[in-house]
Amino acid sequence: MTKPKILLISALFIFSLPTFCQDNYREIGLSINDEFNFGFVYKKQKAERKYLVYDAAANFSILSSNGNNTVTAGLFFALGFERRVDIAEKVQFLHGWQPSLSLGTITNSDNLDILTIEPGLGYRLGFLYSFSDNLYVSLEGIANASMSILFNDDIDGTPTSTNIGFSPNNVTLNLIYRFQKKG
Repeated sequence: MTKPKILLISALFIFSLPTFCQDNYREIGLSINDEFNFGFVYKKQKAERKYLVYDAAANFSILSSNGNNTVTAGLFFALGFERRVDIAEKVQFLHGWQPSLSLGTITNSDNLDILTIEPGLGYRLGFLYSFSDNLYVSLEGIANASMSILFNDDIDGTPTSTNIGFSPNNVTLNLIYRFQKKG
């Protein structure tokens, strides 16, 4: 095959790709848990009733007690996989794996500085109710196994703790806007 023919066929193939691509849904929203920590959720449809889920959250607090100020801050990231099962016309059951990573810091007036790193693996379970084609609310819980690793110059070694179970802190209420992206 000659070079001009290959270029022509390649160009036709590349420019015709968008016509063969299916419509994909994207979802974006806010989440809140029982501690009133807010987070951000982004979901990308990969196939019929299958989504890739990005979760991110941050927290910050200052506590004062007897002249001692304690500042805590944290970041949470998760990349999950979600499958949905129709239960009723507007209700779906959702489930899937969710690896996560939390980073945190604790500092107080007594020069206590701690850095925490907490990798985890959870399983998301929940229900969603669609108000319309573009808006739904979901209630989700995550059974999680994680390991907390603490770093502090004043402590010999690297203390770790392992957490397995289900906590009310892992229950979120999400308000999600759904939109369609072509291409």
